[in-house]
Amino acid sequence: VMLAANVHISLLLWRVRMYYEPCKSAGTYTALCRGAFKKAPKLQGSFLLFLTGMSQYSFLFGLMGIYLLSAGKGLGMLFYQQRVCLPVWAAISGAILLPFAGTAREMGSYKSLVWINIMT
Repeated sequence: VMLAANVHISLLLWRVRMYYEPCKSAGTYTALCRGAFKKAPKLQGSFLLFLTGMSQYSFLFGLMGIYLLSAGKGLGMLFYQQRVCLPVWAAISGAILLPFAGTAREMGSYKSLVWINIMT
């Protein structure tokens, strides 16, 4: 059910981006929100832009936490003979993944990593 909802919302966002003139150059959700509410009252537009940004950053913060814990757990399982606790494995994973996460501003910046993700 969630996959169908995700596809439906993605199609709606794509249609807004493609067919509503102020959103044609939008590359982020906040830019899409800014374009969609361009004609709205200033207070309403500002609030929705703030809400969109905060929800995106909150989601990404939680997602990166789960991603970091998963990577740390994976390293711990890969090197199970070593006596190292999960927070240390998570810190090592963070040090390895930080250059990629810090420089990838757009989805698909590292095409080789996208293909490795698809293959695994």
